[in-house]
Amino acid sequence: MQSNKHVADSVRAEMARKRITQDLLAKHLHLSQAAISRRLKGEVGFSVSEIIATAHVIGQPVSILLGEKSLDPVFVSSTSQSSSSGTDIPTGTRPEEGRFTPAGDAA
Repeated sequence: MQSNKHVADSVRAEMARKRITQDLLAKHLHLSQAAISRRLKGEVGFSVSEIIATAHVIGQPVSILLGEKSLDPVFVSSTSQSSSSGTDIPTGTRPEEGRFTPAGDAA
């Protein structure tokens, strides 16, 4: 897990790029502006749910806020398929396949 300071730096940078204020983020996270300020200074860590909500508000994947430089190539290459019920099921996880097979592995 990234340090509070690293996550705070990433969130601050993305907020600046998107011109999102602390007040707006506070409103979406149901926190005070002061609570957001403490998180952005790295004094208090973001909870997992706050990081997810922040990513949604900013319009970036959580991985960006956690400082990931690129996505896992296996994850990127495994495309979702729709089941007969219309829900998305990642490749290799259909119950009828009998076992989980990560995308790219030989069967």
